[in-house]
Amino acid sequence: RLSASELFSAMPPLESLKMITSLFATLGQEKTYKLAFWDIKRAHFYGVAKRRVFANLPEEEAEEGFCALLKRTMYGTQDASAIWQQCWTECIADGGYTTGLSQPAVFANKAKDARGLCHGDDFGLLAEEHVIDEFEAILKKKYDLVRIAMLGFGEGEQREASFLNRVIRVMPEEQTVEFEADQRHGDLIMRELSLEGAKGVVSPRVKRKAQEVIEGNNSKALSGP
Repeated sequence: RLSASELFSAMPPLESLKMITSLFATLGQEKTYKLAFWDIKRAHFYGVAKRRVFANLPEEEAEEGFCALLKRTMYGTQDASAIWQQCWTECIADGGYTTGLSQPAVFANKAKDARGLCHGDDFGLLAEEHVIDEFEAILKKKYDLVRIAMLGFGEGEQREASFLNRVIRVMPEEQTVEFEADQRHGDLIMRELSLEGAKGVVSPRVKRKAQEVIEGNNSKALSGP
């Protein structure tokens, strides 16, 4: 039986993403730092299996009386996410990055002044552009990945990206970075309150007719206790 630590991987708190976004708003203008994001393809297939786990052979390879012994972890196996966390932690450690003691899903490289996080198979890093390129090269040595975006305040640089269902938008004229909430949360609230078909209003108050206002002003004052 697997322990709890073998069943799950750490997820960074939302505050960590907000923190590096806030730092980006300052360092992106003072020191031309960039904020980059990546997606690792088929992440759970990179970890080396630690248990004897058997699976059915794919249909085109199936043969009566035979099955497959996994040498790599696979989506759906209990310890896949925990092994993936150990896998990427060791990978970035080779590049001088250290994960947090209390929160192993965040990491930093003090010498390169780089800060980052990993949420499942998605990475984010705040650093200078050449450091971002070096970090990407470290990941590419072992993983197939896609760079989602690299945001910056410079001329012609990318201004907007979606990461963890939150839109991060660079506003160079206002010298700020806009951080949108997850729209799905708003949709859930609307559904729970049965307001999906409701119409929007400018003011939260109900607009009263002139006669109603007059009657309200002429009403008797409430008596004291």
